[in-house]
Amino acid sequence: MLRFARLVTALSLLLLLPSLALAQTRAGVVTNLEGSATAARSRAPQPVALKFKDDVLLNDRIVTGDRSIVRMLLGGKAVVTVRERSAFTITEVPGKSTINLDSGKIAVAVAKDRMNPGELLEVKTPNAIAAVRGTVFIIEVVRATAQATPGPAGVTTNVFGFSDTVDLNYFLSGRTLAVGPNTFASGTGSQLPSFGTMTPGQAQSATSGLHVQGQSVGDGQNAAKDNVLGTTLATFGQGGGLPEPLAVTSLVSQNRTLLPTPTAPVLPAGVNTLPPPPVVLPPPPVVLPPPDVLPPPVPGFKPEGTPTGVLVFGDRASGSTLSSDLASFGRIVSMNVATLPADLSAFGTIWHMSAFTPLLPDEQKRLAAFLALGRGLHLTGERPCCEVLNASLQSLVRSIVVDGASIRIGGLGDIGGLDTFNPNAKGTITTTPNVLTTWTALAPGGISGISGANVLVSGLLGVPVGAVWDSSDLVGGSGRLTLLMDSDWIFGGAGPDRRAVVQNIEQYIDDPPAPLNLTGPLFRSTAWAPVARVVPPTRLRSGAVASRSAVSTR
Repeated sequence: MLRFARLVTALSLLLLLPSLALAQTRAGVVTNLEGSATAARSRAPQPVALKFKDDVLLNDRIVTGDRSIVRMLLGGKAVVTVRERSAFTITEVPGKSTINLDSGKIAVAVAKDRMNPGELLEVKTPNAIAAVRGTVFIIEVVRATAQATPGPAGVTTNVFGFSDTVDLNYFLSGRTLAVGPNTFASGTGSQLPSFGTMTPGQAQSATSGLHVQGQSVGDGQNAAKDNVLGTTLATFGQGGGLPEPLAVTSLVSQNRTLLPTPTAPVLPAGVNTLPPPPVVLPPPPVVLPPPDVLPPPVPGFKPEGTPTGVLVFGDRASGSTLSSDLASFGRIVSMNVATLPADLSAFGTIWHMSAFTPLLPDEQKRLAAFLALGRGLHLTGERPCCEVLNASLQSLVRSIVVDGASIRIGGLGDIGGLDTFNPNAKGTITTTPNVLTTWTALAPGGISGISGANVLVSGLLGVPVGAVWDSSDLVGGSGRLTLLMDSDWIFGGAGPDRRAVVQNIEQYIDDPPAPLNLTGPLFRSTAWAPVARVVPPTRLRSGAVASRSAVSTR
C-alpha cells in the first residue's frame, strides 16, 4: 500500500512538471527601468518588484507605478516600452506571442529579420487586436473614468503607426484596418473606429512619456544578460526602436541633446527683441489731449500683438486633463509636448507640467527670455521625490525674481494639512473669476523665502506650497509667473476645485490687453484745436517704442 501511494505521488509530480515549467518560462528581460514595476506570478503570494535585468516570465502580469517607465526585450525579437499606470500580461502559443494590454500605453518595436516564418506578435485589448510581423507602433487603452462603464463598452483603443503595417481588428465593431506609417486609428467599445493621417501633434502626444533615461548595458553583474542588452542596443538602438519625431517645424525632438541652440524670440515683424536693441523706424506722430481727458487705462498686462498660442510641456503634460480643462473655457492648447520647443515665439502662455524632469540651464534661459517679453508662465514643482526638478525651478525663479536669492523651492519635506488659497494673493488670482478656498493636492512640496501677496497657497503651519509673482516682482518688469508644488492635482481626481483653479491661473497668466472702446469724443469740445509738436520716439525697456508729443493750445 505504501509503495502504491509513493507511485501515485511520483506520477502526480510528473504531471505537474509541464505546467510548472510553463509558469517559469522566460518571456524576456528588463532592459531599462525608471520608477517601479511589479510582476504578479502564479507561484508568488505577492507581486514581485522588478529590477534592472530581471527576467520577465510568461503569464506574468506586469503593472507600472506612477511616474514609471519600463522597457523589456521579448525573445530577442521585440522591444516593448511601457508607460506609467499600465497593466498587461504576456502569453505564448507556438508561432504567436500575445501581449494582453488591460490599461495604459505601450510602444512595440519588432525586428522583422529576427522573426521566424509564420511567427506573429499580437497586442490584444478589450476591444481590439493588433497583429504585426515587424513594425513600430504605439497602442493605448483608455478606460472610462471611475469604471462607470464596466467591460469593453467603456474602453477606447488608440493605435499609432510609425513603420510598416499593423493589422488591426476592432472585433467588437467588426471593422478591420491596416494602420501604416503616420496613420492612426481610434475605436471605443463596439462603435465604428475613426481612422486617418496622424498629425504632428498626435505623433508627439503618442510618444510622450515613452522615452527612458534609465539603466543600460555594462554594469558587469551578469555577462549573459549584458549580452542580451547589448543585442537590444545593436538591434533597436538606445531608444528601444521608438521613432524620432516627425520632421515638421511644429514638432521638436524629445532627445534633449538634439535640440538646436536657442535663439532669441522673434516678433511677427521679424524684429529681434533681445539684446542687441532692435532698429525701429519712427512711428507716425501721435496727438495727445490734455491729461484730464485721457481715456481710462486698458486692462491686461501683455503688450499688444502678443501671440495667443498656449503651450503645455513636461513629462506629465500629455496624460493630464489640462488641455481639456483649458478647452472647456475657450483656451485651445496649440502644442502639448514632453520637452520645451526651441522656438517659443508663437506662444503667449506656457504651462509647465512635470514631476521629475529638470529644466536644463538652456531651457531656463529661454523661459526667462519668454517672461521678459511680457508673457505668462506656470511652473510645477514636486515633493521630496523630485528634488532635482525642484532645484532647477529654484535656479530659474532666483534668476528672474527681484531679490529672489533667498527663495527655496523644495527640500522642506512633504507639506501636509489642508492647503488653502491666500485671498490676498497678487492680481486677484484667487478671486477672479472664481473664489478659490482650498487646493486638493497630493503631498505637495514646500517653498520658503516668500511672503505676503506672493504666497498663492499654504499648507500645514502656513508653509507655502504655491507662489505667484506679477511684473513688478520680476527682473525687467514684465510678465507673470505662478508655481504649484504638485503635479497630481491636474489628473482629474483632484476634486471639483481643479477646473476653477486652472481657469483662475490661466486668466492671471494670460491677460491680454482689451481693445480700446471709446464711447464719446476724445477731446473736451470741438472748439478745442490741439497742435502737435512731435518729439523723437523713446525706446522702452522691452524694445518697443513710445512716441512723446507735446501739445499746445495757441
